[in-house]
Amino acid sequence: AEFVLPDVPVTQLLVRTRESIQIYDGPINSNGAVSLRKAELFGDVTDLRICPLYSPDGSVVVYTFEKKVMSIHNTSTGAQLFALPIGDAEYVEFSPRGTFLVTWSRPTKGSATAPASADNGNFRVWSASTGALVTAFSLKVYKAQSIQWTANEEYCFRLVTNEIQIFRGDSLTVPIDKVYHKGLTQFQITSTVTPYVSVAAFNPESGGKPARVTLFRFNPKPSTNDTVAATEDSEKTDKVTSVEGPVSSRTIFAASEAKLMWNAPGTALLVYAQADTDATSYYGATGLFLLQAHTDAAIKVEQSKDGPVHDVQWSPVGDRFVVSAGTMPCHTTLHDAAGVPVYQYGAAHRNTISWSPHGRFLCVAGFGNLAGEMDFYDTLRSKKIGSTASHCSTYHAWSPDSRHFVTASLAPRMNVDNNLKVFKYNGAGPVVQVPFDRAYDVRWRPSVLSVYPNRGPSPKRGGGEADVVAAVAVKPTVPVVQAYRPPGSTGALSRLLNKETAPVGKIVPAKTATAAPAAAAPAAKFAPSVQRNRVIPGMAPPGAAPAGAAGNNNNKKAPVSSSAANNAAKSAPKAAPVPAKVAPPAPAVAAPAAAAVPVVVDDSKEGREKRAKNISKKLKAIQEIRTKQAAGQPLEPEQKLKLDSEAELLAELKSLTV
Repeated sequence: AEFVLPDVPVTQLLVRTRESIQIYDGPINSNGAVSLRKAELFGDVTDLRICPLYSPDGSVVVYTFEKKVMSIHNTSTGAQLFALPIGDAEYVEFSPRGTFLVTWSRPTKGSATAPASADNGNFRVWSASTGALVTAFSLKVYKAQSIQWTANEEYCFRLVTNEIQIFRGDSLTVPIDKVYHKGLTQFQITSTVTPYVSVAAFNPESGGKPARVTLFRFNPKPSTNDTVAATEDSEKTDKVTSVEGPVSSRTIFAASEAKLMWNAPGTALLVYAQADTDATSYYGATGLFLLQAHTDAAIKVEQSKDGPVHDVQWSPVGDRFVVSAGTMPCHTTLHDAAGVPVYQYGAAHRNTISWSPHGRFLCVAGFGNLAGEMDFYDTLRSKKIGSTASHCSTYHAWSPDSRHFVTASLAPRMNVDNNLKVFKYNGAGPVVQVPFDRAYDVRWRPSVLSVYPNRGPSPKRGGGEADVVAAVAVKPTVPVVQAYRPPGSTGALSRLLNKETAPVGKIVPAKTATAAPAAAAPAAKFAPSVQRNRVIPGMAPPGAAPAGAAGNNNNKKAPVSSSAANNAAKSAPKAAPVPAKVAPPAPAVAAPAAAAVPVVVDDSKEGREKRAKNISKKLKAIQEIRTKQAAGQPLEPEQKLKLDSEAELLAELKSLTV
């Protein structure tokens, strides 16, 4: 049966240029060609102060003008809903459900010291449906995540000096509880409310004290006393609040700031700590820690390669996370929610991790000061599905349907060759490329996750990876400019130095080796060389007791003078030399159990071919040994071990070539 796409809305891109706001529908496939269709919704919108902001569900867009006004529009019709008398806003954000609109402006004279009220507060909360001012606070310096709501907007948390105030989501005037924690500078809450809301508080290093991350719990409980709840609305006194903690903490010895990231279920917290100074690096130091909300477990996430942490991101599902860490070329590794590495993506010059909204596709890229190379993976199948490059990109994002990936070169970072490129989920393309004289912002219109289905990779058609709608003609690739090499140079040395040797594939925990007697050790294929004790004529074998030291210590004679010893030696008859006593060989001691080391098994086609090639070399060496044996030459112990491993090598080679 032919696959039919469900009836879903077309994705939309917003581009802010020097002259106007441009809205594009698409990518749209028409007669085998993919393009963006310009949607004339808002006309020419100029004199914007900051980038337009969409509500979480994409139904509303906010424009902040230099003319002291903020305009809110419907994204479907372009009609203006209302305008706010504020145009000096520096930061604008929505609550999780789009109920409230938060703005921050630079404090004016008197507003920072006067009591916060609806008239003089510079940190304001507005109703996103009516434009009415809900409340206002005073905040001298803006900090990201200074005010946070739970996902259902039932509770709101606000950061003030040394504490976190807790409000009901629909009443932001009087706090109902607070989390007191001296010295905290930032916090992060879980989006879930049941069974409780976990609150992570971060204290930077100060006054010789190390940095620390502390977890608290906010657990609303049914009230038995109607007078307990601290709220102005008597109808909402059905719950009494309770703050528990600290329930767990982790000391971070060098960290001036941190990025706190909860997973979607709210069960684990990643702490990406950064220090401005470090004795080993001019660029400071980074560290990654994992804390569990339901237990007191707090571990440091181990890296497969030493170096800084470039990026770390939770999956939207929250059951795993990806880390790019180490000196370039860095290693990118997939971990489960407990911090155990489960898959290695290899070594490459990458510093950016981007999950698709549905959490299936993953883009690992190198933007910024890197070349813009991108690798795309299907994480459910643990398979690389494509690679491409987008040079000089300053912005990137997945489309809300997880089928396209956009990159853009924008001002003021790049003042020439501004453009946007749209790639497919597997890196094919760019299927669409739009140049601009000067562009400042590019945004996908967001959407609720349930609007678009979670589709897997498109089925293969005609021997290639094809889209369900139609195959996209890819432009011919431009020849890559090679580095200069002097005449006669093959570049072998540079390739050897730049070779990326990190393994790729699933990480299988190795079983702990058990101790076995040395005499009963089984023959291994190409086992390490057996250490032999070299015998030198005239020297006691290794392990032998020194001459004169094997006797009983109780029979020691008193020391004599050197002159008496010389006279006795002259008068004594010469005796035959007595061979030194050789100590009996020490009994075989069982080797200690080897530590379990994760082994990366490369099951790809290239990995199997490489292993088969190595086994063929070993079998060729075994044939040479058999030739020497047939000629009557004596064999070393290592050579005998190789002969014994021939059958095992042949069986493994057969399994690889099937």
